[in-house]
Amino acid sequence: MSVALLPEWLHVLPLQQQAVVLLALRGPDGFPKEHGCKPILRFYRACILKAASIGRLLTGVEEVDTFMSRAAMCSWGTWEELTKRFREVEDELPVHYYTHFMHGAQVLAYKHPEKQIRARWLQFYFNCCNYLHVPPESEPQMDKRLNDFGRELNEVLES
Repeated sequence: MSVALLPEWLHVLPLQQQAVVLLALRGPDGFPKEHGCKPILRFYRACILKAASIGRLLTGVEEVDTFMSRAAMCSWGTWEELTKRFREVEDELPVHYYTHFMHGAQVLAYKHPEKQIRARWLQFYFNCCNYLHVPPESEPQMDKRLNDFGRELNEVLES
């Protein structure tokens, strides 16, 4: 029996957007398990991966282990605390990791099916852009940049 790890909503995104989401799953190498960047990463994983121990996506405020948790959905205050912890350690993070995570958050901010999750990740994405002193992309700008190099559009135009 085959079970898909990723939720259906991800399957309809362009391959480039799916890749961005997946590249942000790993934490930065060499950082302790309880580093300030890890709690928000656990929530990120819970937003896109099915938990192997229960065979489905987490719901509500479920936690299954130290790999993924939806505790960030407890309240806006809980989310604020997680983002505060992340912001306190931003200077310690490699910029390569940081930008992968920021862009993964961007895809969730615009494409996740749950409105509350989109709102949390949009705030996080805007905070990351502010930290890096770069303007945030709108959803149409992101879609244009991560559109599988126009492959689908080109295939339609050629037929």
